[in-house]
Amino acid sequence: IVDEGAFCSTTFDAAQNYLAVGFLEGDVKIYQADNFKLLQQKQGAHSLSAAALAFITGLEDETQTVCSVSGDYSVHIMKIGKSAGGSRLWVVALVVIVLAFLIANVALKLEDHGRDIIIQQNIAKGTEL
Repeated sequence: IVDEGAFCSTTFDAAQNYLAVGFLEGDVKIYQADNFKLLQQKQGAHSLSAAALAFITGLEDETQTVCSVSGDYSVHIMKIGKSAGGSRLWVVALVVIVLAFLIANVALKLEDHGRDIIIQQNIAKGTEL
């Protein structure tokens, strides 16, 4: 694959027919795995790097859905295949991904808050960290 940008994430679909690549500039590209022909691309899909990618296979049709996420809390969906409709499995996966990001964000904030409380208690006691 020849591209000017640096990539930060890649993934194949389950059948290894497609390769999705996420770039540091936030672009997402999908290639045919056997010959690396560019099938689809979305420039500027994210304002930060495309940190993670996942293929979601449709159950009722031959549609592949690529879901990309970024540190800016954005989620981008790209469909490839014979049909654009059909399975709504990607909706469930999208909800799970968004919830995972929200839970991780809350956990990090709680960890920081807990650390601040411990520091304040140590300062009040006059002890060093």
